[in-house]
Amino acid sequence: MRERGKFENPGGLALPSFGKLAPLCPALTERDRERMEADMAERLNMAREVAALKRMSVKELRGRYVEVFGEATRSGNKDRLWKHIA
Repeated sequence: MRERGKFENPGGLALPSFGKLAPLCPALTERDRERMEADMAERLNMAREVAALKRMSVKELRGRYVEVFGEATRSGNKDRLWKHIA
Protein backbone atom coordinates (compact mmCIF):
# COMPACT_ATOMS: atom_id res chain seq x y z
CA MET A 1 0.00 0.00 0.00
CA ARG A 2 1.32 3.42 -0.85
CA GLU A 3 1.37 6.51 1.30
CA ARG A 4 -0.68 9.52 0.30
CA GLY A 5 1.36 11.82 -1.95
CA LYS A 6 3.78 9.07 -3.00
CA PHE A 7 3.90 7.78 -6.56
CA GLU A 8 4.69 4.12 -7.12
CA ASN A 9 7.04 3.32 -9.97
CA PRO A 10 7.41 -0.48 -9.91
CA GLY A 11 9.25 -0.65 -13.24
CA GLY A 12 11.84 1.92 -12.19
CA LEU A 13 11.07 3.98 -15.28
CA ALA A 14 12.57 7.43 -15.71
CA LEU A 15 9.51 9.61 -15.42
CA PRO A 16 9.33 13.38 -15.90
CA SER A 17 8.79 15.33 -12.73
CA PHE A 18 6.95 18.30 -14.26
CA GLY A 19 4.56 19.37 -16.91
CA LYS A 20 2.11 16.78 -18.17
CA LEU A 21 2.65 14.41 -15.25
CA ALA A 22 1.08 16.74 -12.67
CA PRO A 23 -2.52 16.58 -13.94
CA LEU A 24 -2.24 12.83 -14.63
CA CYS A 25 -0.99 11.80 -11.21
CA PRO A 26 -3.66 12.00 -8.52
CA ALA A 27 -1.08 11.09 -5.86
CA LEU A 28 0.49 14.55 -6.16
CA THR A 29 -0.70 16.92 -3.51
CA GLU A 30 -1.58 20.55 -4.10
CA ARG A 31 1.68 21.51 -2.38
CA ASP A 32 3.63 19.30 -4.81
CA ARG A 33 1.91 20.96 -7.77
CA GLU A 34 2.68 24.43 -6.39
CA ARG A 35 6.34 23.50 -5.97
CA MET A 36 6.52 22.18 -9.53
CA GLU A 37 4.92 25.33 -10.90
CA ALA A 38 7.34 27.52 -8.94
CA ASP A 39 10.28 25.44 -10.17
CA MET A 40 9.14 25.70 -13.78
CA ALA A 41 8.71 29.47 -13.43
CA GLU A 42 12.22 29.74 -12.00
CA ARG A 43 13.65 27.67 -14.86
CA LEU A 44 11.87 29.86 -17.41
CA ASN A 45 13.23 33.01 -15.78
CA MET A 46 16.76 31.61 -15.81
CA ALA A 47 16.41 30.64 -19.48
CA ARG A 48 15.22 34.16 -20.31
CA GLU A 49 18.13 35.71 -18.42
CA VAL A 50 20.66 33.50 -20.23
CA ALA A 51 19.05 34.33 -23.59
CA ALA A 52 19.27 38.04 -22.74
CA LEU A 53 22.96 37.66 -21.82
CA LYS A 54 23.66 35.95 -25.15
CA ARG A 55 22.11 38.90 -27.03
CA MET A 56 24.21 41.51 -25.21
CA SER A 57 27.27 43.12 -26.74
CA VAL A 58 30.71 42.72 -25.15
CA LYS A 59 30.46 46.24 -23.75
CA GLU A 60 27.09 45.49 -22.15
CA LEU A 61 28.39 42.18 -20.78
CA ARG A 62 31.39 43.90 -19.23
CA GLY A 63 29.02 46.37 -17.53
CA ARG A 64 26.84 43.51 -16.28
CA TYR A 65 29.98 41.75 -15.01
CA VAL A 66 30.77 44.78 -12.85
CA GLU A 67 27.18 44.76 -11.50
CA VAL A 68 27.37 41.06 -10.59
CA PHE A 69 30.93 40.73 -9.30
CA GLY A 70 31.72 44.28 -8.21
CA GLU A 71 34.95 44.49 -10.19
CA ALA A 72 35.92 45.08 -13.81
CA THR A 73 37.13 42.39 -16.17
CA ARG A 74 39.74 42.72 -18.88
CA SER A 75 38.14 39.95 -20.94
CA GLY A 76 36.67 40.79 -24.31
CA ASN A 77 35.52 37.22 -25.00
CA LYS A 78 31.74 37.35 -25.32
CA ASP A 79 31.18 33.62 -24.69
CA ARG A 80 33.36 33.62 -21.59
CA LEU A 81 31.62 36.69 -20.19
CA TRP A 82 28.02 35.48 -20.55
CA LYS A 83 28.90 32.01 -19.24
CA HIS A 84 30.72 33.46 -16.25
CA ILE A 85 27.85 35.81 -15.43
CA ALA A 86 25.22 33.06 -15.88
